Amino acid sequence: MKKKMLLDLADDLENRVKKSQFNMGSWKCKTSACAIGWYCTFHPRSDLKLLVDDGICIEDCDDVDDGDDIDYIVALDKDGVHLNDYAAIAAHFDITENEADYLFYPSSYPNNKCKDVKYVAQRIRNFANGLVEKDFVESYTY
Repeated sequence: MKKKMLLDLADDLENRVKKSQFNMGSWKCKTSACAIGWYCTFHPRSDLKLLVDDGICIEDCDDVDDGDDIDYIVALDKDGVHLNDYAAIAAHFDITENEADYLFYPSSYPNNKCKDVKYVAQRIRNFANGLVEKDFVESYTY
């Protein structure tokens, strides 16, 4: 696990994102964004990239129209293989896909907590610090 990257993401979410700018269920530019959308915005040189519906890789939401849907997330694994969505997130943070789902899938959050930036940041921080049982995360289903 790339603990420092996860902790930095949690800090960035808490300190740089307004409540109105956050929604784990939203993947739209220049509106509200999910944790990974914000991560890609804060770390444009990362290997984790966002793509819009025409397959254009975006470095910055200024490059696309307001409200454009982000269709998927891509990354290259250590062997240079393209990965999409939660597999890309898992490879980037060196966690399992179940762990990526637990941290970043909106339905893994109870009672609209996926819209609460502080709650999401704390879940990421707790996970990175080993305060969540790995067996619980690995068996977590939605």
